Amino acid sequence: MLELVIAGSMMAMVMTSLSIVLRTGRVAWEANDNDYGALHHAHAVATHFIRQARETRGVVMIDSDGKSITLQNRDNSTVTWALSGGDSDIGHQVVVSTSSGSASPLAHSISDLSFTGYRADGVTVETDVDDIRLVMISVSVDLPRGHGSRQTVFSKVWIRSW
Repeated sequence: MLELVIAGSMMAMVMTSLSIVLRTGRVAWEANDNDYGALHHAHAVATHFIRQARETRGVVMIDSDGKSITLQNRDNSTVTWALSGGDSDIGHQVVVSTSSGSASPLAHSISDLSFTGYRADGVTVETDVDDIRLVMISVSVDLPRGHGSRQTVFSKVWIRSW
């Protein structure tokens, strides 16, 4: 009888330890998955912008604080990328709108979005849209488990039609 009590106690300790280890592993997995999801949104915005910008005719407008950009397509339609306020559940959104009036959200939970135009040398910042040959996009996200930690994705794209 004593052996059964000892064996049962040992089994309970092993099962308790195992459940703690598995729970900790699950929590770590979910935290990493949430961070990956946030970074995925940032990369998706940058990739979408680059693919579209490579095929455009030129830059129509970059607003004064660099938070939105409008590009002109080869068919003379325009596409605008901007950071909108969003609601409290999903945070800020990157919204892509076209000259035909359609607007669609591209990604949510984006902390910051900015565009910078450069001259043909690739290093001189340019504000005159006629002289912009390179555009840098910067997309920032706050990591869910980072306690205020922010990751930023930078990318540059040449405007091919010049």
